[in-house]
Amino acid sequence: MTRPEPDIAIAQLVFSFVCHELAGPIGAVNNGLELMADFGSGGDDEAMELVTDSAQQTARELEFARLAFGAGGGLGGSLLASVPAICEPVLKTERVAFRWSAPQGIPEPPRNVAKLLANMALVARQALRGRGVLTLRVEAADAGLDLFALAEGPGARLDEGLEQALLGDREAGLASPLAAQAYFTSALAAACGGEIVHESGGDDVYTLSVSLRDTAQG
Repeated sequence: MTRPEPDIAIAQLVFSFVCHELAGPIGAVNNGLELMADFGSGGDDEAMELVTDSAQQTARELEFARLAFGAGGGLGGSLLASVPAICEPVLKTERVAFRWSAPQGIPEPPRNVAKLLANMALVARQALRGRGVLTLRVEAADAGLDLFALAEGPGARLDEGLEQALLGDREAGLASPLAAQAYFTSALAAACGGEIVHESGGDDVYTLSVSLRDTAQG
């Protein structure tokens, strides 16, 4: 059997994406430490608050990265309980609301499905243009699951390059770390036995969906 060649270029770009996400909170920690050094005890309260908040955000970003990109996934219990608990603190902001919907009592899907949901959410966040509502939804279907990531906000859409990467165009995926993450999402969907479908519901709604009819493949 011929072993597939590792896609090093895509892996490097995805890693660059993760580093970019972590750079902000880690930089804020450094800024807090500099405040302590510059102002001594007078700046301790403000600096300590900045360091504490940024360290907590870094921990949340790392937990999300383990879920979305790590080999083990970072999930210790139920997927349907863990995904919103890990995603919301990272994806929700002052301008972006996060919503989660999943039925009770559906069979627990494999961990790759959790990774796929997290990555679909990251792609949908790019469609929001910085503000709106990001929704992750899981629906039970015959012999499987339907997954949705909805971006609802003014002008919600993906750039053409990201859209092409999301649909599995490797050359488009090499354009940037954001595009590589979209391409990675397409690969995850295929690994789970599905295919990404995107749909624009006018200027204010953009939907990603994946139908999985045999989640044992995930």
